[in-house]
Amino acid sequence: MFVYDPSIANGNLIASITDSLTSPTGDTTLAGITSYKKGTTAHVQIINQNINLQDESSVSWTIAADTTSADLVILTPGGKKIFLTQAGFWNALDPASSVPETWHTMSGFLNSWAATGNTPRYQLLPDGNVQIDGAMDATNATASTFFTMPAAYRPVSTTKLWASGANGGVPAGQSPFTQVATSGSIAVLGLTLPTAGAHVTISGIYTLT
Repeated sequence: MFVYDPSIANGNLIASITDSLTSPTGDTTLAGITSYKKGTTAHVQIINQNINLQDESSVSWTIAADTTSADLVILTPGGKKIFLTQAGFWNALDPASSVPETWHTMSGFLNSWAATGNTPRYQLLPDGNVQIDGAMDATNATASTFFTMPAAYRPVSTTKLWASGANGGVPAGQSPFTQVATSGSIAVLGLTLPTAGAHVTISGIYTLT
């Protein structure tokens, strides 16, 4: 069965129930009950009460309703999950649970580093990158490492965040930057420690791959 709008013609297919790969008008179809976005290769396929999205390269994506929040959950071919929330925002899946990712506040700082009024936090982004944001106080810091990221937020190679900055407490000629190691340790480098009154910004994004 093929449904067209407004007439039977190539590019006007809006739905099909078929095992065929090609409609009589030459449109590419998918097996099962399928709806299509007219005039494009994008389409939505409904299989066993789930919705599969396929792009023109035929890479499958599975969408299912999240019964706890009524958000949409997209399962990628590699098993990664991202959410389309009711508010219309994309969220990654919290690695420790089955709910959309939110900001996690850092705590338990190492080597006498202290949080400022802008306590650092981190989150996993839908594209697989990790975002961190906040500022640390280096007044009593005894070593460069100030926190250890959980396993799901650790890069496969050491990453530097050059977006770091600091207030006037940093000695002249020094340029603090943040480094995230494969062990998950986050360190502020390029700064003499301890430095009284130095508040170092650690905001930035790094990749896990």
